[in-house]
Amino acid sequence: MISNNNIGTNKVDSASNSGLDCVALLSGGNLQVVNNLIHFCSTSVLVQPSAGTLIGDLFFANNSFEQNTVAGMIFNKGTLTTGQTIQIANNDFGGGTPDGIFLGDANAGWLGDVTIVGNTFYPNNATGITITNSSNGAGSSGGIAIIGNAFRTGGGSPTGINITGNAAKGRAEGNVFHALSTNIANVSPTFLAENFVNGHAGYVGVAPTLTAGCNGPGQVTTGATDHSGTI
Repeated sequence: MISNNNIGTNKVDSASNSGLDCVALLSGGNLQVVNNLIHFCSTSVLVQPSAGTLIGDLFFANNSFEQNTVAGMIFNKGTLTTGQTIQIANNDFGGGTPDGIFLGDANAGWLGDVTIVGNTFYPNNATGITITNSSNGAGSSGGIAIIGNAFRTGGGSPTGINITGNAAKGRAEGNVFHALSTNIANVSPTFLAENFVNGHAGYVGVAPTLTAGCNGPGQVTTGATDHSGTI
């Protein structure tokens, strides 16, 4: 457990000329990171498993991630093919940090169930939550839930949630957006992304093709058309 700490660094990595990561998880797991101030880093928390390692369940709650040069949290695959439960709850992502949470790299496909709930994001000319790879949450039980978070501009032209992986699976519901350039961008037909415009709920994407025998509205497809605000 990492708890009740004030963690920061102003040191510079001479090889990349960028700030260092404050907390880097390269192996292990079943870790709780709670009640910390983690700031003045490249990234507050980097999860990037080393070769031949396995990451267990991870829990992040009641932390403040701020004044970073890159992001609050980054999850990169390394060499893993499967991942465990990740819970991110009631944290503050802001104070001059460009990106909040970045899920996945170009080779990702290892994230299992990810829950992001009750956090506050202040993206600075960047994005609150980015889901970048098509394989994230692609397992039979894998998925990403983004529920009940608040997104407020930290400056520039920020985006709240950006789903760039066209096979990402999950839901974004009950989130609040204030003064952003784009609330939600979504290209995945298997990610249900709810938006609110003028008090009306709608979904980002075009109407899907329904599976035979399905009585419900199905999942929302690509971001080619934005139906935000339609009911």
